[in-house]
Amino acid sequence: MSIFNPEKALRDLSKTPVILQTILQGVDQRQAVSAHDGAGGWNVVEIVGHLNDYDGIFIERTQAMLNGDAPELNSYDQNELVREHGYATQNLADVLASYLSRRSTFIDLLSGLSPEQWERTAIHPAWGSITLLQQAINATLHDVNHIEQVIKALKD
Repeated sequence: MSIFNPEKALRDLSKTPVILQTILQGVDQRQAVSAHDGAGGWNVVEIVGHLNDYDGIFIERTQAMLNGDAPELNSYDQNELVREHGYATQNLADVLASYLSRRSTFIDLLSGLSPEQWERTAIHPAWGSITLLQQAINATLHDVNHIEQVIKALKD
């Protein structure tokens, strides 16, 4: 068995909601809007909003990979999505609840896949051919980057 496998991907994807909820425990709306990860960086609500956006993208990409043969995946401008969706001023609790719901949907979608489905491919705009398993593992690495960003914002 490979070190990178569906069981590990699913286990790690389920950890982020727990970690994020723990970090955000006791963080009020004022703090979530004012805490940034550096000059010109995102505030905590924007970071959680970004995680929420990307879980929607991961779900969309997973469905495309399951329903098509090596589909070309869309490219997204993460900064544009943050502005477009106006996360800077949204309610942290609402954005977090949406993220938790999307993550649950993403995990549910992946949980029933066969070994063959985990190996389905797509063409990523930056990385070329990727498998569904690689996308799921990338989602967990994406989580780690943004959890660190939340911690940094709240620490400063």
